[in-house]
Amino acid sequence: MYEVGLLRSNVETTVGVSPDAVCSFYLPTGASIRGCVEIKTRVAENTINTALEAARKYGRVVHCLYNDETFRGCVPAQNRAQIVHQAYVTGFHHGIFVTAMVDEAEGSIVQIVIVTFMEEDIIEHGRVLISITRPFIGWMYTEEA
Repeated sequence: MYEVGLLRSNVETTVGVSPDAVCSFYLPTGASIRGCVEIKTRVAENTINTALEAARKYGRVVHCLYNDETFRGCVPAQNRAQIVHQAYVTGFHHGIFVTAMVDEAEGSIVQIVIVTFMEEDIIEHGRVLISITRPFIGWMYTEEA
């Protein structure tokens, strides 16, 4: 794992992202891949319980496709766009979403979700994102003669 700061898209230079880390890792198939890492620490009892329930239902380490039933069961709605946004900016087709919790002043990993993104999901995210951002900030990047 490597800590990173703000990463800018090579395709759409007005768009950036700041994942918690990027990493190289091996899928259960043995394939070596790269992806962004997003870590969320749950501290409220209800969000901890939701994370623990997802780990019981789907497993502690999960491999899923973006937006499939497993993904929606393991990644909270408020974090889903963030995960695909990281893939859009970096061009990675995989990501890792880690849920952790603090229990009696110690941290522990609740679940690790390895997400695979299909190209069409990444393209659609970019299409929607750019349709929103260009009208608001595109003027800052337009060269005038």
